[in-house]
Formats: sequence, structure tokens, C-alpha cells
Amino acid sequence: MKELEDIAEQFAAPGGEGEVLQKGLLRKQEQDHNWAFQYWLHSMYLRVPLALPVNSNPGMVFPRRQFSTNDAMLLYMAQLIHGAYQWRVKLNSVGLPIDRCSSRDKGQPLCMEQYHRVMTTYRRPGRSRDYQLDTSSAQAQYIMVCCGGQQFQLSLTEDWEPLTVDELAFQLRRCQQMAEQSPDSCQVALLTSDDRRVWGESREALINADHLNAETLATIENCLFVVCLDAPLPTSFNGRKRLSFDGGVTDGRDDTAMAHQMLHGGGTLFNTANRWFDKTIQMVVSSDGVSGLCYEHSAAEGIAVVQLMEQLVASAERDDVTLEPPSRPLESPNQLEWFLNDDVKARIEKSAVSVDRLIDDLDFLVLRFPDYGKNFIKSVRCSPDAFLQLALQLAYYRLHDDLVATYESASTRRFRQGRVDCIRAVTPQALDWVKVMGDVSITRGEKIRLFRTALHLQTDIMVENILGQGIDIHLLGLQEMATDLGMDTPQLFTHQSFSIANHFGLSTSQVPTQNGESFMGYGAVVPDGYGCSYNPQPDFIVFCIGSFHSCEMTSSEAFGSSISESLGLMRDLLKSSDAWTSSG
Repeated sequence: MKELEDIAEQFAAPGGEGEVLQKGLLRKQEQDHNWAFQYWLHSMYLRVPLALPVNSNPGMVFPRRQFSTNDAMLLYMAQLIHGAYQWRVKLNSVGLPIDRCSSRDKGQPLCMEQYHRVMTTYRRPGRSRDYQLDTSSAQAQYIMVCCGGQQFQLSLTEDWEPLTVDELAFQLRRCQQMAEQSPDSCQVALLTSDDRRVWGESREALINADHLNAETLATIENCLFVVCLDAPLPTSFNGRKRLSFDGGVTDGRDDTAMAHQMLHGGGTLFNTANRWFDKTIQMVVSSDGVSGLCYEHSAAEGIAVVQLMEQLVASAERDDVTLEPPSRPLESPNQLEWFLNDDVKARIEKSAVSVDRLIDDLDFLVLRFPDYGKNFIKSVRCSPDAFLQLALQLAYYRLHDDLVATYESASTRRFRQGRVDCIRAVTPQALDWVKVMGDVSITRGEKIRLFRTALHLQTDIMVENILGQGIDIHLLGLQEMATDLGMDTPQLFTHQSFSIANHFGLSTSQVPTQNGESFMGYGAVVPDGYGCSYNPQPDFIVFCIGSFHSCEMTSSEAFGSSISESLGLMRDLLKSSDAWTSSG
């Protein structure tokens, strides 16, 4: 510890490296709308080589539907497409109301740029890093439909007039029919599931195989979004047993099995070749009534995407089962073609092996905690978010007898181009509290006092972050500025403590939904960690927990059980009327 203190003092000394780098950031601040945006984007996403499914792209499950016919399924998806296109038109005409803060300077406007990027961004792979393409200049009026591992370009207008819901459904049926007539898919889309550097090389090989492949890629890159007409996954997908605390069982698949479909498609035997993971929005539907979203994360945060998707789902009210032919002639969707050589075919086969291995390694669980929700948490005068963050700390400690660096995303949309900073839930105060929760010699009053201390600090850290006073983005800026100025990386950032602090064994975020049947989840960000989103509803809480089977230390089932137990302990600690006045 003394060594680190000396390094930090030297870094911050007058005339030292820190001062030089800080002056560089101040100059950058004068030049850019947001000095941190590109630094953050490259560090968080574009330089990360990990495959997008499981590791980066979240999956969202929509409320379960009942489709009595194939046409009913197509009409439902057509409503989502129609609503998304109308939303895009409204956004372009500056017709969307500005989002505003609901607390802490209530009413302050929030940056809306994420909404503009949702349908005009494409994440293109490269040999050394990825590139985020702005496709708005293409002014595309079409989407890509994936069906049977094949891709179709579907125009959303005919003679400059938008297609109706029924016309869109008719066109979706056409895509299905064309896919059935040529069932042999070359499964090029599997390349998008690979390591990003490998996919970058494969993309060049694909273009080199035939120049027409470049045109097909451009068509995909410039589409507004992707629609995936999937085959259902088995009810017992991945062989996981339903756990006693899983309240998400429906007629057919449970929550966990549905989430798998949105996260990765189910592998090469099912729907993974029916995705294009580089595109921001991929809306998914299958005949068993399961629907949802897989989305590429670099363009926007989950909250913005969830709000849009819930609007679309809520407006999809028609449940027709009969599809009438259109009253006007419609140009048939364009089936995209690929021209492959032996090299590209071999690359696709390797990608198939890699993604199946990744999916087999995913240990994922959706936990619906039924005993209470945010109504109870508020009744004991706690912030639901801070309360649940401490619950995760207690659960981790009870399971692993230690705490680990924890990432919680904090929205910085109060600032132009603001995305997120990191709320760090691991504090000495949190550790003091979790240590005593299992100690019968410590009085209830003392446990409450330690809990309140940790809770207040967690809230303070959250407020600092959303107001732009977080530490992680600032440290990232100083580190990146050293590269910009041609300086050696300061010792502060090469010390092992910096690596430990940024190895997030627990990566978390609150992803609330209006409809309690919807939820969003993601995988762990490190091989020996957990990814955990949480969705507090009035009387229950949904957790999505991701880890990897290959790590002997972690288990999503065990962590879920520990979360349930910890929430029970916290309820028992706080539920009586004197919980906030007891002093021990």
C-alpha cells in the first residue's frame, strides 16, 4: 500500500505527469463536445476483441404472446416494424419529446443522441480494432430480414409511401417462402459471432472472394435494423433444471430458456446463423410466442433501447390470424447473395465451432424473486438501487467469503454525448456491513447502523457519477491522454492494483421495464465473474445472472440462491417499524 501511495503522490505532484495530462484534457475539453466520448467508446467497445454474443450484446425478452397461426406471428412482427419506422420518422422531424431527469435537478434535459444512433450505427470489425459507422447519410428506407440463416432486403416504402402493417406482414411471408425454396444457407452470418479481430480478417477475405460481397455487406451495414424470424428453441434448452426459486415458468419455455434465444440464438443447430450481431437492433420472434431483442451495445445504453422497445410492444395490439393480400403490387424482397471460396467456407466452419463452444460455456439464469419489490424497499426508506447493490455485495460475500471489484453503470446523459461512468459498490463501509450480517454476536441495531452507513455512501457515489464527478472516466482520460501526447504510460496505470480495481468480477446495472414480463440481461465481462442486471418491480424483482461453466469458482445457480437468501436477511433486518431508530 505504501508503494502505491508513493506512486500516486508522485503522479499528482506539481509539475508531474498528472498535471501535464490534466492540462491536455482541459485543452481537449475546449475542442470537443465531450472530451471523454471517443476515449470511452474505444476503451469500452471498439478495442475489445471479444465476440459480441454473450460477452457484449445484451438480450431482451418481450412479454410472451400466443400465435395461433404463422400469419399471426408475422402480423405481430409487422406491427413492431411499422412502429419502429414511424418512431424513426418522428425522431428525424424532431418530434420526440426531450427526456428529462426525474431526480437530482429534476426536469434537467438529457442528451438525446443515443436515440439518433439506434438505427444509424453499425459496428464494423477490423484487424486491430472495430469501427463505428454512421449510416445516417445513406437515408435507408429498408430493413434486413433474417430467415433460415438467409438475409433479405425488405423496403419499408413503395413509391415513397410507407408500407402498412398488413403489407409488411405479407412481405415477411414472402421472405419465409423464399427461404423455404432455397433452404441451403451458407451461414455467412456466423462470422459476425466470432472474435472481433478474426471477424475483421474474415470480412476482408469475404470481400476478396468476390467484389459483389462488398455490395452485400454495404446493404446490410446501411439497413435501419434487423428482423429475425426464428425457429423455437427446445423447452429444456441447454439441459438446465428449473430452480425452486424461478417463478418465470410459462406454458413452454421458462424465462431462462427465452433469454438464451435473445442472447445468442441457441447455437448453430438453432438460430445463431439467423442473426447479424454487428447491427444495433435485431428484433426476434418465433412461432411459440417468444419474442425479444438482441442489440449491439456500442450505439446506446440499455435504458434508451428498452424504452423504445416497450413502446413498440405496447402498441402492437392487433391479434389477427388472417393475412389479406395487399391491394397494390409490392416489389418482392431482395434475397442477398454471397459468393464464397474455400477459404471463406473454412472460416465459417471455424466460427461455428467457436460460437457453439461459447454458448455451451454460458451459465445463465433468470431469477424472479417473488417475496417483495421496490414498494417494500421504499417503505423502509431506502433507495431501491442502492439497496439492491448492497444486496449483491452481501450475496457475493456469503458465497465467496470476499468482495470483488463491482461495476454499476451510471448514466451521464445530463451532458452532451454522455453515456455512463462507473458506480463502485465495493467500499470499506460495505465490507464492514456484510462481515457482520452473519455474526450473531453483533446486535441488530449495530447491523442497521453499518447498513445505513454503507447505503448512504453508495447513494453519494451514485450522485457524484451522474453529476459528472466519477473517478473512472477521469482516470481513463488521463491514461489515454498519455498516449495522445506520446508519453510512456504512467506507473499509476501499470501497477497491479489498477488491474485489480478494473477486473470487474461483478458487472451490474439496473434495467427497469414498465411491463414486469419484460427483462434484459447479459453475460459476465471477465472469465471468473458474474454479469447481473436487475429489474425492480413493485412487488417482485427480476435478476438476470450470467457466468461461465469453465470457471470452477462461479455458479449462476449458487449466486441466485445467495441473492434470494440475502434479500430475505435484509427484509428481516429492516422490516420492523423501529428499523431506522434502533441503535443497538
